[in-house]
Amino acid sequence: MSLPGEKIPLDDDSVDSVVLTYTLCTIDDWRAAMKQIHRVLKSDGKILFCEHGQAPDDSTQKWQNRLNSLWSKAFGGCNLNRPIIENIQSCGFTIDWFESDYIKGMPKFASYISFGVAVKNT
Repeated sequence: MSLPGEKIPLDDDSVDSVVLTYTLCTIDDWRAAMKQIHRVLKSDGKILFCEHGQAPDDSTQKWQNRLNSLWSKAFGGCNLNRPIIENIQSCGFTIDWFESDYIKGMPKFASYISFGVAVKNT
């Protein structure tokens, strides 16, 4: 297991795919994690992701922002309001495809998910 600031113990350009499921919301330094993912992925490497995060509508975002600190303390550092698609794109990846929606039967503030595939920019 890697500690914050440590390199993932894999060679550069050695991995075909990375699967991210409900992790980008919790990792404190998600940018460093994404940098390491970018480093180890091959030039045609992909991220398959399913993450929850910032909702598209203002009223839900307001609740996410209001509740985020309490939620994070109660749920192991999980953040409700991270803009997942933007975050992935900002770290050297292009979104190949994605879908986003609310999970039925759950509170809107905690149920906006995005899933899809991102490819490494070269």
